[in-house]
Amino acid sequence: MQRFLELAVPTTDILASLAFYETLGFTQASVGETWEHSYAVISDGRLLIGLHAGVFNDITPVFVHSGLKDWHRSLTAQGIDCEQAELDDDSFNQVRLRDPDGGPVLLVEARTYSPPAGDPIRSRLGFFGEYVLPTHDLAAARRFWEMLGLMEGWQGDTPQPWARFTGSDVTLGLYESATVLPGLAFYAPDMAERVDGLAREGCGMRPPGRRSGLPHCLGILTAPEGTLLYLCDEAGWPE
Repeated sequence: MQRFLELAVPTTDILASLAFYETLGFTQASVGETWEHSYAVISDGRLLIGLHAGVFNDITPVFVHSGLKDWHRSLTAQGIDCEQAELDDDSFNQVRLRDPDGGPVLLVEARTYSPPAGDPIRSRLGFFGEYVLPTHDLAAARRFWEMLGLMEGWQGDTPQPWARFTGSDVTLGLYESATVLPGLAFYAPDMAERVDGLAREGCGMRPPGRRSGLPHCLGILTAPEGTLLYLCDEAGWPE
């Protein structure tokens, strides 16, 4: 069975990104030597972000499966076209896909880090809820993620059609919207106070505006590498 590994995020300055997330309460994981490029992983106990220098162009969900060759054949049989596949005995096996909206997805055969030790924590941003993904066709996106093994958990139509898919230790929020941008959504019952506190620290907090697309979003942070962090009231997260 596949497992979620990380959200791979491109950055030109790993140290700046690390400092930013550590200020918010994230901790580093111990990484291996699988990748030849500079690489770091940070976690809040639920979310794992891989910071990659010079190889990814966009945020990329990464899943790991020990039987990647068989999984690749299964996906191909279901009609999923693979953009690139490295499946031999002399390389780090990986398969690159594109979702129906052109977003990248990476499948690998082995872990590339050791999860942080200790009890799970929550960052100053609250509870990580979902990786926000815009889509032009919710039905097509639904089929794609279901074939990758995720299951639809919640759905709605306000302010636009949306659905949350869970499984493999990750939740994806799919929003059929032309205004929503990819990002990481966090939730907390006291989010208004958290937003005010972070704003007073001068960390670049900005109001969501009408184009955020997330009705319960109270503020947005932009990480040094450009990742959007949506800070939302807990009313937007169903129990």
